[in-house]
Amino acid sequence: MPDGAAHDFRRGPGVKAGVCSHTFATTVDILPTIAAIAHVKEPLPKGIEGGSLATVLGGAANASVKRAREELVAHFPHYDKDEQGPASALVLGNVKLIHPYDTNVPMLFDLSKDMSEQHDLAKERAKETADLDRRLNEYLSLVNAGMPLPNPKYDASKAQPFQERRGGKDPGGKGKMKPDAQ
Repeated sequence: MPDGAAHDFRRGPGVKAGVCSHTFATTVDILPTIAAIAHVKEPLPKGIEGGSLATVLGGAANASVKRAREELVAHFPHYDKDEQGPASALVLGNVKLIHPYDTNVPMLFDLSKDMSEQHDLAKERAKETADLDRRLNEYLSLVNAGMPLPNPKYDASKAQPFQERRGGKDPGGKGKMKPDAQ
């Protein structure tokens, strides 16, 4: 850096200040993004699924993330912060399919019209839902994803409602709590 030059620590090299994007991204994009910004010359290991966000962060017009697959998959085969439980999701374009494993009833949302995922379109668009669910399951099988398994020590008579397990707090911030289905 030249003498007297200040560095803006609010952004990275090649990242324009104030850039805002609606590009879908996930943690698998972090390694390819850092490698691109750091100008790593060696190819990334085979099997890396993410894509670099460098052009998006650089503010290029119509920038997109190049990935090996056109869909984006998130897989959470465990209980976490929300009441939905173990689930997987597939995003393709503006459509998001969520497959919760507790119910095995897929849900479909059009994110261009319903970012808060309030209107389930699965019944209205049954063929599309089935196609995306099949695609999700094929992907999970291809990568040999770990799937949720029943807990052999689970005792329904000792189960606490969701709200009690979470200290009475609404983890999703949606202002609604319901006890676990028994």
